[in-house]
Amino acid sequence: TGMEEHANYGIDFIEATLKIKELCPYAKISGGISNLSFGFRGVMKIRESIHAVFLHHAIMEGGMDMGIVNAHEMIGQDELEDDMKVICDNLVFNKIPEATEDMLDRTNYERACIEAKKKRMAPPRKPRGRMPVLPRKHFDFNHLAPVPAVGPPCPTSDAAQNRVPNPYMNSRLTHEKIVAIRAKATTAGRNINIDYDQPSDLYPESFPHFVRGRDSAREYISN
Repeated sequence: TGMEEHANYGIDFIEATLKIKELCPYAKISGGISNLSFGFRGVMKIRESIHAVFLHHAIMEGGMDMGIVNAHEMIGQDELEDDMKVICDNLVFNKIPEATEDMLDRTNYERACIEAKKKRMAPPRKPRGRMPVLPRKHFDFNHLAPVPAVGPPCPTSDAAQNRVPNPYMNSRLTHEKIVAIRAKATTAGRNINIDYDQPSDLYPESFPHFVRGRDSAREYISN
């Protein structure tokens, strides 16, 4: 009904049925299922979906023997859309405070689909629904002990970690396409050094590493 005091009627019925079956195992229990979805009358897809979820849990878990419902308008829980099943489950078991509001939004969408079908128009956009709350995924680096930072983060290469200029070892690039381009170059046949490796002791350790890298690239380009 949308009233807060009625929000637990579905789960209360299932729990009461289970309790009666425990105390009186030979008792037979039936219930008027249509009363559960009376507030959503006019949109049969919504009502049938609520009935499907409720009947599944009331019979399989609570032990209800019979439900008073139109058998021609029944669908199985496995036939429901995934998002519809979640919305109905939240409503029947009152899992979240927004359960009724979510069902009202879905009802308005289904009613709009009915009107669009009558007018031979495209169906409206489906509500996005509520995002599932999933546990945070943990990776190996989440378990590493924190290390106090003494400077800005560096790349993982040896040159960056050791604060030395990165050597330009172009001769190690031996891909077939690179070799083919070198063969077509105008400098083919000439003994030209295409590598550059600045001596690591060119500057003292106290010299700023960014200056050493800058001078290394400048000397390589100028040569």
